[in-house]
Amino acid sequence: AARMAEVRAALEAATAEAAARVARIDGGDVILDAGGLRALPAEIARRLVLAALRWIASAEYGPRRAEVERFVAALVAERPVTLGGVRATAARGRLRLLRELRAVAGAEVPLGAVWDGRWQVIGPESGAETNGLTLRALGEAGLAACPEWRAVAVPRLTLVAAPAVWRGADLVAAPVAGFGAGWRAVCAPPQGVLAAAPLSH
Repeated sequence: AARMAEVRAALEAATAEAAARVARIDGGDVILDAGGLRALPAEIARRLVLAALRWIASAEYGPRRAEVERFVAALVAERPVTLGGVRATAARGRLRLLRELRAVAGAEVPLGAVWDGRWQVIGPESGAETNGLTLRALGEAGLAACPEWRAVAVPRLTLVAAPAVWRGADLVAAPVAGFGAGWRAVCAPPQGVLAAAPLSH
């Protein structure tokens, strides 16, 4: 048992070191360097991708090993792939793992609560004024109401699955898309091995 614990600790240390080299946290997404991922030992690559999948999907447990291995194989081949509510895109040697809109389309919580296990939105309205305000995915219709979304340099697929503040059918704020003065969206940072990945600025 002691030897197994040592092996597990060594694997976790190697995965954290890999995260620091080949991964980056960009808001609620994980960006991986495709060449760096390909160069990793298979088990380290699997553990790193599993950590990203669990964080993005807010899942206590990740998908089955065989599913993760198929996902990693698609990543190293730079092919688009989805698994467990996480979508991966590839462009110019960079792999972006992001929340899939379909996975959060029905998620809705009152303003002030945690949305999709990771996000909180903080804004100028407080107290009784928050009555009736909820958090749900921005979606395509919400994005269409954000005229400056291209200026934020966040991919469309990321934006449509990002949290937004709604009053019924009316969009109040979409901080990730740059809509709504005084509002900001905060994503809980990853824990474990993925915490070693640097943040994008």
